[in-house]
Amino acid sequence: MTMLNFGDEFFAVEQMTARMVNNINGVVIDGLSLNVYIYVIIFFLVISWLLFEFYKKIPFDFMDLGRKTLILMFVFWSLMEIKSTLNYISYAQDDFRLFSYKTLDQKRMETPTEGLYKFAKLVEEKTPKEAKIKFFILNNDDFIKIKLKYYLAPTHFNQVESLEAAEYIAGYGVNFMPKNILGATPYGWVAKR
Repeated sequence: MTMLNFGDEFFAVEQMTARMVNNINGVVIDGLSLNVYIYVIIFFLVISWLLFEFYKKIPFDFMDLGRKTLILMFVFWSLMEIKSTLNYISYAQDDFRLFSYKTLDQKRMETPTEGLYKFAKLVEEKTPKEAKIKFFILNNDDFIKIKLKYYLAPTHFNQVESLEAAEYIAGYGVNFMPKNILGATPYGWVAKR
């Protein structure tokens, strides 16, 4: 890798993969975290200083080496913080462009859980309030279950675990479809039991 490519990758704005609250992206260059590169650089610089100081004079000054190492670490840390801050500013600008002046429904349609939101809207539309609903969810994913409860609360929050207790059934991302379909989206369906 040339130094120019390294610089381009370091200063490129990282793309968010999922719009989650605790998503912290880190710079990855050729499959390795930027921290690895920085630690290697610091290690070799400290060893070089050590060898140079040892060659230059016999009474070695560990305080001077520690001070230089601390300054070097602070410089790299500052560069990484500046890069991180620039990324967050870029994310904020993108979010402002994407979400400003839109209703809550329009904002939810712009997120990666757009399909789940459309499915939740279908469930709200096709089932009465307080209906007992049995959900079939692809891979039985806990995130999808929690997000679905969030979208359906408080009116359609009555999810049951057994099929016998259900008045309605709904499938999100599953391969089967029952006969009594009330409505469907590309992401899921709702049916009367």
